[in-house]
Amino acid sequence: VTITAGDTRLPTPDMRSLLACILAVLAVSGGVVPNSPKTQQSCVCKYDGYGGGGHGPGGTFGHGKRSILEARLNMQEARITRIDDFLKKVSDAMNTGAEKRNDIVLSHRDITRRVRGLEGYSCPEGQFFCGKNDRACIGNLLVCDGNPDCLESGLDEDENTCHNPAQSGFTFKGTINGVDLCTKRKPKAFTFIMTSVRKYKFFSSRLPITANVVVHLNTEDGEETNTLQVTGYYYPAEKTLFFYPPEDDRLAFTCVFEDTKEDHCHGSIIHEQSKTPCLDFTMFKE
Repeated sequence: VTITAGDTRLPTPDMRSLLACILAVLAVSGGVVPNSPKTQQSCVCKYDGYGGGGHGPGGTFGHGKRSILEARLNMQEARITRIDDFLKKVSDAMNTGAEKRNDIVLSHRDITRRVRGLEGYSCPEGQFFCGKNDRACIGNLLVCDGNPDCLESGLDEDENTCHNPAQSGFTFKGTINGVDLCTKRKPKAFTFIMTSVRKYKFFSSRLPITANVVVHLNTEDGEETNTLQVTGYYYPAEKTLFFYPPEDDRLAFTCVFEDTKEDHCHGSIIHEQSKTPCLDFTMFKE
């Protein structure tokens, strides 16, 4: 079939069939014209999570997905760490506040006790003062016996009243600064080592204690120590540690704790019969 320029005749059926075949060939070949350079287009994505999309060779969809998950996990871990640090700071602040609160309460009780002494609110020997609200005195043996006898304040069964500052394993040491007018050894220092503390349910107002009293001496040969095994008790009503006389001279040891200061006590050597002190010293907890 020949078509000349300027020919306005419509294509014959044979021509239409030929054109249809040519279009079909072009469609199958992708429109590539023979003898023309063949080019290949590629998609390059700068985001690892979507690079190639996994479509075709070299796709990185799986690797990118893991990277995103790891990044999110790292972010969550960092956030949890920050929250944990914040909660720790809050907890530390609360603990510090609780300690300060306890110190304030104990200091208030100590001041109240001193004011009570100045105002004349006191009880006879062997009795315990229940506080200004009660204005009542009870026997020392009723203190820390498990039954509240101070009806208003409950001070006789209060945790701070009944706490034992001379627990088993505790050690207190003190140096003698005054003149010793009663002992034979003339020690320069004492060490109290608590070896056992017991508490009986039927008699909890006194806590039996065994201990070693180490006597530190200065001799011609240098420093010497003697160890005395003693028995005694802690008396919560009077906050007093008492050791029976370990020797024939009938000299006993006492150490009185303050309400708010349990790291030291005021020690004395006393005559057992008269309770008269003959040597004073201060013992500090080690």
